[in-house]
Amino acid sequence: MVNEVVSRRDKMFSEYTHPELEGFIQNVIDRYKNELPDLKSQKIVRELFLYGFIRASGQEFFWNRNNQVIPIPRETEGGLGLFFTNNGILALSDFDGEIYIRGGESRLGYFPGLEEKPQGIEGTLLNSGYRSKNIYVPHSNGDVFVDEQREKLFQAINYFSRNVRNLRGESTSGVTIQDLSEPTPSAPYKSRNPNLPRIMMGDAFLIPGNKERTVRI
Repeated sequence: MVNEVVSRRDKMFSEYTHPELEGFIQNVIDRYKNELPDLKSQKIVRELFLYGFIRASGQEFFWNRNNQVIPIPRETEGGLGLFFTNNGILALSDFDGEIYIRGGESRLGYFPGLEEKPQGIEGTLLNSGYRSKNIYVPHSNGDVFVDEQREKLFQAINYFSRNVRNLRGESTSGVTIQDLSEPTPSAPYKSRNPNLPRIMMGDAFLIPGNKERTVRI
């Protein structure tokens, strides 16, 4: 199915970004080469690490502070098309209300009006029609996916995002104090081309892009 879709869409993937980030992704691909036997499936994995999100709505999260399992609902009409970062986790409420998460490119995220338009994933979201506004961010306060496979993949993408933050000059260990009067260093790779299609992989993943050109895998 992946091969059939990708073969009809030559212009789905982003250009080369940063040697350290590309090396990280390639190491992941090499590790799981048996499950990713062809170049097209490997390119989708690369795009997922660079720009993709894991769906959180409809999933249960375990909150270890009070040994509680929490189901994550969809966003209501007033909270569609938004993104927000909390404690280094970036949440996205899609235009249909589904909630997706990944590691953020800074601990506090993008603040409109306080800095230039960002690159990387935050710039990609702005280019794709999303707005920065406070929404609930799953996985940002000690809660984790009950689904172990989703949690494992989230941790891998989150680790990748920590590398992005380190390349920006932001420490990812200990307490981070950010002076909001100072501009945030730009992400070490460009935003995704807004002409590239938005990619949806079942009910599990979303790669933001041109919503008029949605590819479903």
